[in-house]
Amino acid sequence: MVEIVERFQDFIEIADHHRMGVYQVIEDGKSVEIRIRAGRYGYIGSYEPENPELQAALKYCEIKGFIKIRGIIRDEAFFTTPTVD
Repeated sequence: MVEIVERFQDFIEIADHHRMGVYQVIEDGKSVEIRIRAGRYGYIGSYEPENPELQAALKYCEIKGFIKIRGIIRDEAFFTTPTVD
């Protein structure tokens, strides 16, 4: 279970106490969604591509050394499904 934090600034307060984290960026052409997880806490934000808070979230993930997740695939399909792009 992931507890979703409403504000990015609040998420930072929590994530700063975790050594590891992951994030995913999903673009649909009009907006960019970022999902970040540290421990049991997560943040989901949807932004215009040039939004300063999106840029701050990406920079935060880079500075913290969070791992970028490319996609999600079910365990049983991992070796049988084509690569997620």
